[in-house]
Amino acid sequence: MKGQTAVEYLTTYGWAFLVIVIVLAVLFELGVFSSGTQFQTSASVVGFNTFNVNRFLVRSLGNFEMSLTNMLEDTVTIREITVDGSPLTNPSPALPFNLTAGANFTITANSSFTGTAGSLYTAKMSIRFDVDRGTADHLDAGLLKDSYQPG
Repeated sequence: MKGQTAVEYLTTYGWAFLVIVIVLAVLFELGVFSSGTQFQTSASVVGFNTFNVNRFLVRSLGNFEMSLTNMLEDTVTIREITVDGSPLTNPSPALPFNLTAGANFTITANSSFTGTAGSLYTAKMSIRFDVDRGTADHLDAGLLKDSYQPG
């Protein structure tokens, strides 16, 4: 009889404990316990398939710099790069630009993507390109996450 009582006690309180843990996890995921400040330890890039974004930098006044690698086994012609829907202006080197298989490419340009130095951003970047031995008008897109640099 004592054993049955002990098992019922543990089962009842076990379920209650499990419900509390699940509720706390959901509240934490929703950001209820957040202090309102965001901490990001490093820049991140997600979503690109054709190009490997090695490094990128966005300055608070909209200056943009990026280094990427062509991951295809064919030469591509980069036609346009957009950040949050607006094309980069005054790119150096000028677009269109041919990039051989496995080659690195560094571009600097101006963008309309501006913000306060030190504040965090998430920007959707799109690269429109053609494959030399394939069809035209391909699109590779992903997200860039970091904080604005001064300048």
